[in-house]
Amino acid sequence: MKDRIDSWQGWRDQVLWTLDADDLIKANITGLTSVFKIFTKKFMTLEDNMKLFQRDTTLGCTEREVIYAFCMSRATVINDVT
Repeated sequence: MKDRIDSWQGWRDQVLWTLDADDLIKANITGLTSVFKIFTKKFMTLEDNMKLFQRDTTLGCTEREVIYAFCMSRATVINDVT
């Protein structure tokens, strides 16, 4: 199991926790902030995400994609493979 966890850590180091990702967030901070203001709760539920990505936008995300992204956003490193 440790090998599976380590494989995700490599992706985090090489893709997620990079200056390119940080630049992308900073370039879109105004839009991201406006989306977050829609939700008055501190955390978004799965239902909130379904509403946002399937009804309130034109992204065309499937239910499976929203569930996967939501679960991955909630997982700690030790739990992301289970």
